[in-house]
Amino acid sequence: MNPADKVRQAFGDKATAEQIEALVRVIIDTHLSVDEAMAWKKKAGVERFSDMSTDIIQKCIDFLKRRVR
Repeated sequence: MNPADKVRQAFGDKATAEQIEALVRVIIDTHLSVDEAMAWKKKAGVERFSDMSTDIIQKCIDFLKRRVR
């Protein structure tokens, strides 16, 4: 089982299109560096944000939204 499948098995379904769009918007708003974004994907064991689970991508979105405030 690859890392992405392990994440999905542990945390649920893949990220929705709406979550991916929200993450991209908040990444732009917060000027998240490419290195940080790559580190998040590596930690989640995925190559693309779309492979993240709904739970994990939502945590990323919520974390970045707190940075904007």
